[in-house]
Amino acid sequence: MANKISQSLTLANIGKLIDQKLAPVTKDISAIRTDITGVKVDITGLKVKASTIKYDMKTGFDDLKEKTNHLPTKDEYYKREDKTMGELKKLREAVTVTGYHYKNTNKRIDKIDKHLNINTSIVF
Repeated sequence: MANKISQSLTLANIGKLIDQKLAPVTKDISAIRTDITGVKVDITGLKVKASTIKYDMKTGFDDLKEKTNHLPTKDEYYKREDKTMGELKKLREAVTVTGYHYKNTNKRIDKIDKHLNINTSIVF
């Protein structure tokens, strides 16, 4: 029996026994390596997409900057609008005054026409 135990405990048998026990672990490690490789590929793809998005955004901002380059600043815009509103206010006041003068002038002309017994509203 001691001989049988010594035969079963030879280095070759111990190696086979270890290989049998480690075979499932080796398969699992191989599968994990495959998964890690897939994750690395995914990360590389994400890096490429991120750099593409970064480039697109930079290009978009550059285009936007180029298109809005000629627009006035906020202060320049408000300054111009204040000037325009001031001119509009003056025009409205002028229209009001002119309308008042027109009414008064028409009243005077109508009185003169009536007094002289003529009609100046008829074009000659």
